[in-house]
Amino acid sequence: MSYWVIVFGPEYEKHVFGSGRKKLCIVTCLHGDEKEGLTALKILERLEGIDGKVKVIVANLLAVKHDKRFLESDLNRVFPGSRFGNYEERLAREIVREVRRCPLVVDLHSTSTFSPPFAISTKEGQKHLELASLTGVKRLVLMGDEIAKGKALIDHCRTGISIELGKKGSYAARENCRKIISNLLVNLGMIEGEGKASDPRIYRTMFFLRAPEGGFECSLHNFSYVKKGQIIGKGKGTLLKAREPFYSILVGEEHSDLLLIGVKEVGKDA
Repeated sequence: MSYWVIVFGPEYEKHVFGSGRKKLCIVTCLHGDEKEGLTALKILERLEGIDGKVKVIVANLLAVKHDKRFLESDLNRVFPGSRFGNYEERLAREIVREVRRCPLVVDLHSTSTFSPPFAISTKEGQKHLELASLTGVKRLVLMGDEIAKGKALIDHCRTGISIELGKKGSYAARENCRKIISNLLVNLGMIEGEGKASDPRIYRTMFFLRAPEGGFECSLHNFSYVKKGQIIGKGKGTLLKAREPFYSILVGEEHSDLLLIGVKEVGKDA
């Protein structure tokens, strides 16, 4: 086994494994309380003979140590960063330099509630679909700039996707990470083995629903199919019903006032 570790100050870590012409960048811990992506680092540390260079970035290292989502600003909302900005803005400026050098980037996250793993792309194109397919995930969500407004990490990559691994802190999310990274490395020809590729179902965002004031109890789960007129949830003096059919994702994320995102399934030529 041969690898080397380069640490850049207290802000982020960069670990590089293998050598060769093929290149892949895996980003973990953009949010310091989402540590499931560190499973990728453990996998690579055990591998020998990687055909290509795999770079793993542990992004918001101080937030990881403090078990906080971020210190001053959500790191995944401030790219490409600023030399004279706050902590996360300065950090984003350094990380974006790393990812722009790599042709393929996979950014690992986890959710507040139980969810099957799925990929997110803020850009449309065959390369993004192919990258999602190589991970073996069964769902890909095409998301506009309504949330991150063009300031997410993957907005600044040549070909990059985010992957929601599952519920934060769960064994299932760590196991999903193991399978996804193994699939990716095998399917890219970086290691030997059997990798599962997928033909993911593709979804496109329809709307973003904010939680009403006074509390709200949502009756949906991630990737629930909601019919027109179905009850979405109840609040104080409020009964919310669906105006049109949709699937729900990112339901009840604890770090946001976002209640859910409504998506619709679209064709492969989306």
